[in-house]
Amino acid sequence: MKLKWTKKNSELATKEGWDLYDSQGSVDGDLQIQRNDEQGLLNEDLDAWRIVKPQKLQHHKKAMEILKVRNVDEYNRILNCI
Repeated sequence: MKLKWTKKNSELATKEGWDLYDSQGSVDGDLQIQRNDEQGLLNEDLDAWRIVKPQKLQHHKKAMEILKVRNVDEYNRILNCI
């Protein structure tokens, strides 16, 4: 699996109310799975994590694999959050 978050991946995630965001300088790491605030489909980032954690769809798996490489702390937070 290629570890590049594509426009298509982002479109699929956005339909679910989340995306993979570059949060450069954040204490929680530069790359994070977060809810899309503008859409208002999800109440909090934890809701986005609940969607992605089971890795039911390919873009969920890809997001987790990218985090595993680029922000292992975020990856572990998601694995241990629920």
